[in-house]
Amino acid sequence: MPQHRENRVRHADEHAAQYPALAMELCCVPTGCHLDEPVRVDNAVRVICNNEHCPQSQLMHKACFEEWENAVLSFLRSTGRARSWSEKQRLQNLWTKKGYDLAYKACGCRCGKGHLRKDLDWVPVADAKKKQRRRKGNDKPSLNKPSSVPVTRLRSSSMSSTGSASPPSSSSPEFPPSPTHAMFSRRQDYSSFNALPRHQINAYHIRMEDEGDDIRCFILNTLSANKMSRMACVVCQAPMSVFDRYPLVDGTLFLSPRPHSPGSVRVDDERHLNAVCMGCLEGWPLACAACGARWSGRHLILGTMYAYDIFAATPCCEERLRCSSCREPFEVGRYFSDYSHRVCCAHCGARDYHFVKPLSTYVRL
Repeated sequence: MPQHRENRVRHADEHAAQYPALAMELCCVPTGCHLDEPVRVDNAVRVICNNEHCPQSQLMHKACFEEWENAVLSFLRSTGRARSWSEKQRLQNLWTKKGYDLAYKACGCRCGKGHLRKDLDWVPVADAKKKQRRRKGNDKPSLNKPSSVPVTRLRSSSMSSTGSASPPSSSSPEFPPSPTHAMFSRRQDYSSFNALPRHQINAYHIRMEDEGDDIRCFILNTLSANKMSRMACVVCQAPMSVFDRYPLVDGTLFLSPRPHSPGSVRVDDERHLNAVCMGCLEGWPLACAACGARWSGRHLILGTMYAYDIFAATPCCEERLRCSSCREPFEVGRYFSDYSHRVCCAHCGARDYHFVKPLSTYVRL
């Protein structure tokens, strides 16, 4: 396995010196950045390339990193002893030596000469400043009498903090609604997720709160601009409310070059926002019309958004890999997002989103 050029702990002031707080860098995600905007280092994920002369920025948008990390996890699921690990173990081990030794082949850098690894010691500049202010505040003498009520350690409404039990209520006014996103309702409880198998009611299957998250802002801003607070499932057309905090919907959202239903929202010339409800993700209501294989969305995280077409990402047969013009097959892609890109056919030269097929190529069960 290739050795990495930097493994020592870097303190917050060292990060600040290397990346000024308001600096903007290009996203280095190997799968291609979908946000088309520079990365703010105060809200980024840092990676390390073991190529000492790598010209890449080594910073990714959080959304881009999560998509790329999902692709690496998918590779890990089918590799060596990791096949017997649980999803929780894979996620915990991925960026440690135990998991990375198995997954590094899926972490190739865009420089073509190295492999990427998440910098576990990276602290965004803004977070480092918050911690410094918090430490200074704790150092000041307090005149308040000590409370007789014991202080419990709180976690940010994470389902993982409650095991497999039902998540805690979110009716607390801890986060007042933003004026910009006032049209979106506040989730009062998590009872809608009780329909899931008990082992899936946790923070690994359901996206929970994340401060400064650009995916959430992107979704709410897009829907606000279109005056929409609900989205319809592209499979069953059932309406879903969009909430102002994670989990955003009782299902999942995804970007696609194709509007899969009349209720899809156009983001720009090449992307549309689509939604699939939890029932259709979990119930396997679709099968490929060509080979009969059932489409499954059970592996997808609920309440968030994927930056690629989730139907195109897992082709089940050669029919889904054929050119939309000459019908000749393509080579299998390396990442989930590869199937949502516009590519040129080597046989006829047609440039299109060949793998993004309409839902009419599936049959309802």
